[in-house]
Amino acid sequence: MKNCTNMEEVRAEIDRVDQMVVGLITERLEYIRQAGYIKQDRSQVRDMARAEDVMKKVLAEGRKTGCDQNLITLIYEAMVEWSINYEFSVFDGRTSEPDV
Repeated sequence: MKNCTNMEEVRAEIDRVDQMVVGLITERLEYIRQAGYIKQDRSQVRDMARAEDVMKKVLAEGRKTGCDQNLITLIYEAMVEWSINYEFSVFDGRTSEPDV
């Protein structure tokens, strides 16, 4: 982590981190898409045990790094729910899309 001395440096570092975050979200989304093709039954898409496991892991990582637990919860609850809905759309649409 860089020790910034002015707002230009702060903003440049935030922009750099944002680029990495977006790249990682994009990578995560690709795995969600793949899951929509791999799962054999629509009832497998909303896997609450997996959602709880994800939350447990990210909250533990947040504790290790000192990140605000409320922020992690807010972001990940929204991302997990969005991901489930996206996976449903992939699952439901896979008969009209070619296999990858």
